[in-house]
Amino acid sequence: MHWRWCDGRVWSILRATALATFGASAIACDGGSAGPAAVPEPTHGGPGVRIVSLSPGITATVCALGARGALVGRTPWCVGVDEVPVVGTLLDFHAERMIEARPTAILVQPPAQGVSEPLMRLADEKAWTVYRHELESIDDVRALLASLPSELAPDARDPRSASLRSESARLRGELDGALAPLSGASALGRTLVLVASGESPEAMAFGSGTYLAQALRAMGVTLALERGGYPALSLEAIASVAPDTIILIGKGGAMLATRLAPLVPQARCVRLDGAGLLQPGAAMIGELNQLRALLAEYAQ
Repeated sequence: MHWRWCDGRVWSILRATALATFGASAIACDGGSAGPAAVPEPTHGGPGVRIVSLSPGITATVCALGARGALVGRTPWCVGVDEVPVVGTLLDFHAERMIEARPTAILVQPPAQGVSEPLMRLADEKAWTVYRHELESIDDVRALLASLPSELAPDARDPRSASLRSESARLRGELDGALAPLSGASALGRTLVLVASGESPEAMAFGSGTYLAQALRAMGVTLALERGGYPALSLEAIASVAPDTIILIGKGGAMLATRLAPLVPQARCVRLDGAGLLQPGAAMIGELNQLRALLAEYAQ
């Protein structure tokens, strides 16, 4: 089984998992199924700035900065912006819809294989600026928050620029607060993070080096999984890791906890829906604080 982010690393299989985990509303529609939609005129961002975001995490961050009105195109997985037309995905975009959106800039989260050549050719032809944002680490999230204001308002004299920079600083402060050392974190022992589907016999793990593993390490939590990336683990593989604490993200957490109980009786399970934790960017900050509060109950 292979995992990769939507327009990044682990989304192809995670999309199917999320249908069971978070419900169909989180995965609005298929990339090519949406019909033509009127392109809204931007109401935020710098003068003439029209943004197509091809990453759910970036879209959520644009909205958190107060620049939702600058969006003129999105992926089918970007939630909460139903008024913005779907133009496809980074790896399967709809050229006609992209052109109809008349963007000035494209925001992308490059996958391992890079941004598609057809998209780059179209961007060159139409003189669209393409901003690439790696979102593999916590530092990448900080960099996204720091750089988006200048991308949304390229002219520093624009009065919106100061507001965007101020909101960016506030969000980065909130992120730092969510990642501050957690008192008594050592009591959690070796901790494993899983995305739980109610249907799959396997669960996706956040391995060493992933952004969520880095977040937990910053809080002072000891990670149980030395393996990197986003491996799919069977129940037996989870038991072999022998974690003291298991963080279960998703509505399938209760079912997975029941399956794991006889295999890892020593482990405590911490469950949360945590959809925002699967989108590195501003959307994850509130979810990190929720996770932090749950862990604090056991960190005594």
